[in-house]
Amino acid sequence: MSAAVVAWAVRTALGNATSDFVNRLMAGERAAAPNRALESIPGACKIHAPLMGTPQPSEHRRFLSRLELFALDAAREALGNRRADPNRLGIFWATGGLRIRWAELAPALAEQRLDGQHCWERGLRRLHPFWLLQHLSNNGHALLSVDVQARGEGATFGGANAGAQAIAQAEIALGCGAIDLALVVACDSLISPEALVDGLCREALTTRTLRELAAPYDVAASGAFPGEAAAALLLERVDTASSQPKAVVHAFASADGERGHARPGTLGAAVARVRGGGEGECIVDGCGLARPQWDLAEREALASVIDRGSPLTCISAATGQLGATTALLQVVALAHVLSTGVAYPISGLNAPAKGSLRPLSRAQEVRVGCGYGVASAAPGLLGVVRVVKPSA
Repeated sequence: MSAAVVAWAVRTALGNATSDFVNRLMAGERAAAPNRALESIPGACKIHAPLMGTPQPSEHRRFLSRLELFALDAAREALGNRRADPNRLGIFWATGGLRIRWAELAPALAEQRLDGQHCWERGLRRLHPFWLLQHLSNNGHALLSVDVQARGEGATFGGANAGAQAIAQAEIALGCGAIDLALVVACDSLISPEALVDGLCREALTTRTLRELAAPYDVAASGAFPGEAAAALLLERVDTASSQPKAVVHAFASADGERGHARPGTLGAAVARVRGGGEGECIVDGCGLARPQWDLAEREALASVIDRGSPLTCISAATGQLGATTALLQVVALAHVLSTGVAYPISGLNAPAKGSLRPLSRAQEVRVGCGYGVASAAPGLLGVVRVVKPSA
């Protein structure tokens, strides 16, 4: 089962327009920047890639975070002037998980006592009356549904592979005829305090300086850096798409019970599940975990199901790890490669490590029939998107 991608929109640290994102990706730019707030803390990840700019003014700011407002902007842009029967338009929202609003919570907790006495007077009164409601995971989905009058089948998905989950379920809803138009929206931030602590505890994030930072699949790789992004895809059935699709996508999401990242073998099996027949050489956008042992195991697992000489690239080398938004941005980036025949490089790759697949240190022409975007995250989560050129 697959779906036609007829429109998209992105909000990334490489730019808030799709053209900026793609052009800077092709140029090998890297959005990594010093995290000034953590520069003096030993053992902290001192690099991040925050989303720049501000979202459009919205009355929904009472309930939504800045990142969720960016997601709403991307969703409206992707939907554009297209309108469907409200009962046939479905929204599939992906979020990485609960992200506490620390700017509001920290002052409310600063003067609290261990015995819990007078907690209201000591700071809890400072919290907004809607503070708890602001953390509901389906706030964005609900408010967007009202804005665009979408009453069709849809759902909210959580976790680092939620983007792949949302695309996969949108495919099913379209395929069985429950809806005619699917708006898939994702947003996630791994630069929040709780995400940084989790990444450091699992030794997933680099502790190097920006000058020392090495790319995934580099012999000197020593951990990834975190980023944040929002994106939206508009999907229709392949056989009844109202306009020429930008790409055709098939997604799969799963987990294998690991406490850390999913096993590379599980990732290879997931790619085999969505793989088409007789497709020849493919391009892969890799997980980009930047841990040499895992990177090598990932490459070998992928080479067991696709051509061993396939080119390997990685958007997270440029944007940082993006959690739930990864799958959507991989669709956009890989679709561009398939339409132009030119692949984007792995940003910052200087000395590719030996192994299967062919890491790209510069933009170059490729002759591939399809692209795979793969992602792995804790606890044991994985997501795969298969992207192909639409038939003329």
